[in-house]
Amino acid sequence: MNTQFLFALIPTIAVVLLILGFYKTVFERKDQAQEHIQELSTGKPVSSGNPLSRKQTDAILKRRKKKKEDENFFDRLDTQLERANMAINPNEFVLISLGAGIAGILFLKIMLGQNIVFAILGGIASVFLPMLYMKIKTFMRMQKAATQFPDVIEAMVNGFKTGYGFSKCVQMVSENFTDPWGTEYGKMSAELNLGLTVEDALGNFSKRIPSPDVDLFVTAILIQKETGGNMSELLGNLSKTCRDRLKLFQKVSALSAQGRLSAGILCCVPFLLFGMMCLFLNEATMKFVTNPIGIIMLIITGFWMVCGIFVLFKIAKIEV
Repeated sequence: MNTQFLFALIPTIAVVLLILGFYKTVFERKDQAQEHIQELSTGKPVSSGNPLSRKQTDAILKRRKKKKEDENFFDRLDTQLERANMAINPNEFVLISLGAGIAGILFLKIMLGQNIVFAILGGIASVFLPMLYMKIKTFMRMQKAATQFPDVIEAMVNGFKTGYGFSKCVQMVSENFTDPWGTEYGKMSAELNLGLTVEDALGNFSKRIPSPDVDLFVTAILIQKETGGNMSELLGNLSKTCRDRLKLFQKVSALSAQGRLSAGILCCVPFLLFGMMCLFLNEATMKFVTNPIGIIMLIITGFWMVCGIFVLFKIAKIEV
């Protein structure tokens, strides 16, 4: 294959993949999924010409017969994308990751000249940037969910006191709360309307929101469903427990803030020093990173840095 044609083809593929990812994550209307969920939860007919509606419905129906042991890589990735509330499917996410890797190789190739080995290593690291973004977005969304969950349970308690059933309370929460709980309760309401049992809908709900509080909520609902009892009193006690646990967690987080800040600074210092060396001592730094001995030293240093970062955050993290 002609070298010039190859170097023209690779940037074209990278640009196409990055444009696809940028469009899917920024410009596509993410509220279309929420509108479709509201249509399903209220029982209104969904337009058959809407491809997003068909995809959402097919995904829900597909999960009805899928067991946990039958899940593959794309199923687990789909669950992680749902936790991050990213309006893309696993195939598109893989394409975006490949596009980021190709773009990283091209960028480093231009910056480092003929050092293709270092450019390939940097491109491999760039493949994981979309995954890092998804993890950060998931973490922030789960933090927001943990803060709002006692209020969500209180809203359900008020609904039960009014005389609503479980499905109606779920629909009420989906209509009166924003993301994440409005979205997740809307999905649960849609699953119930599409024929899933309460047990399966609650199981999917706890899978999308991995939290001890959600596990307590799901367990309480299932036990009450089997044994009976006062649902509003049960959820009221659960709301108080979750609120007290949240206060304790916030207090411990404040007390350990200094340790976590110190760990974060220590983790960032080596990368900042390397960046300053590239900026002010570019020639010497490039000779070091292009030398085989320097590359081996960087790999060994990186391994021990990862171990040190892991130990630091284990020390600074306090479980509640």
